[in-house]
Amino acid sequence: MRLRNIVVKDNFGHLYRLHLPHEAPVHWLVNPQNLRDEVSAHTFVWRRLRWVDDEQWLRILHSTDIPPNRHLDRIALREAVIKLMMQGIIKIYPLHLNALEQRDSYLLIDTPDGRQHHFIPSSLLAVKTLPDVRFFNSEPDSAIQFVEQLALTDEQLADVIRDLPLFFGQESDKRTTRIAGLVHALSTGKVAVVTQRPSVTPPKKSGPEDLPVEYY
Repeated sequence: MRLRNIVVKDNFGHLYRLHLPHEAPVHWLVNPQNLRDEVSAHTFVWRRLRWVDDEQWLRILHSTDIPPNRHLDRIALREAVIKLMMQGIIKIYPLHLNALEQRDSYLLIDTPDGRQHHFIPSSLLAVKTLPDVRFFNSEPDSAIQFVEQLALTDEQLADVIRDLPLFFGQESDKRTTRIAGLVHALSTGKVAVVTQRPSVTPPKKSGPEDLPVEYY
């Protein structure tokens, strides 16, 4: 059976999604880790993922449609994986630490057009498919405008940033610092916005008294 949605933890506690060729593509604005050169690929496999055992690597190789040799030794097995990573056949997506522990519900922010929005770490899209996702990559002005129109209260802002990969420095309690951190995360692609459109209530089914009069 082919493996899917493989998530591994490195020896520093960071999570990674290993994407294999037979799986559905990850959202095109979520970038995989660059492992195209031999040094970075070797470092990633031999140091960061040194706790992944031989049997797991063998199953991963088998899921790439490249028949692995079960008699490969420990070194040859990892070298085969490294080669596939460098070729982009196996892609690696770093995950925000809480990406697999996201709440089932988010704070929904209303806008005058009747839509509701919530923020997510972009890496969540490497493990989940979500509709109506908006990115602000390289669009700081649009990100500022979007955040300003939400008119977040301090309580809402604290709830929004709690599960996002943001860094505020020493003045993390200041509202301006938090807003700037959120805008920066949006414009650098670390954070995305999911929009929920207003639900449409179907019209109430008419009874017999509402039917037009028939003439014969």
